[in-house]
Amino acid sequence: MVEHYNKGGVTKTDLSTNIKPLNLSADEVKDLVLFLHALTTPPKTVTLPQLPPN
Repeated sequence: MVEHYNKGGVTKTDLSTNIKPLNLSADEVKDLVLFLHALTTPPKTVTLPQLPPN
């Protein structure tokens, strides 16, 4: 996904003119991916309560 945005996305007629390639170096892409992984936490297991019968 980072590479997609680094290249500026896909050329489309309805793409905003504000979308520009990021032109990140390979090291910058690697650092960005590591940063994004640091923001990610494992999913929490949620046990749904049992509802009483109607």
